[in-house]
Amino acid sequence: MQDKEKRILEILQKELELYNSLEVLVKEQERKIEESDIEGLLKIISKKQTLISEQERLDEELEKMQVSLSNPIEANRNKLSILNLVSEGVKEDVEKLMNLIKEKILKILEAENKSREKLSLEIEKVREALKNIKNGKKLINKYYGNTGLQEPKFIDQRK
Repeated sequence: MQDKEKRILEILQKELELYNSLEVLVKEQERKIEESDIEGLLKIISKKQTLISEQERLDEELEKMQVSLSNPIEANRNKLSILNLVSEGVKEDVEKLMNLIKEKILKILEAENKSREKLSLEIEKVREALKNIKNGKKLINKYYGNTGLQEPKFIDQRK
């Protein structure tokens, strides 16, 4: 049981580190959006996906440990909280890590929402610019008498 408790603490600590890294990437993502650096933004999204995949792997391991630590009757009902599966000496540390992770997740979600809003505004600006270019092109064609219809270069005289 001692080894499993130690592993739970290690997993939670690693998850907290991953969320700290993710928070840094989300802030960097926001900067890239403001700078309209699409290439940099794509790199950050790729890095974020790697971190999220690692975090999901840790969650799966933690979930397997929860199932293996609970008895069969409890496993069929709702999953027990990790706090119910560890001894009193470890419970405080686990609870502290879980609270830090929850706080970090809330900060990340808030920053992600701000980034999405900024990205939506940038996308709208691009759409508007493309619309203006299209309208400008139409106006120039009308001004010079080009209706958009092209006359054939060769006319077949035989009938």
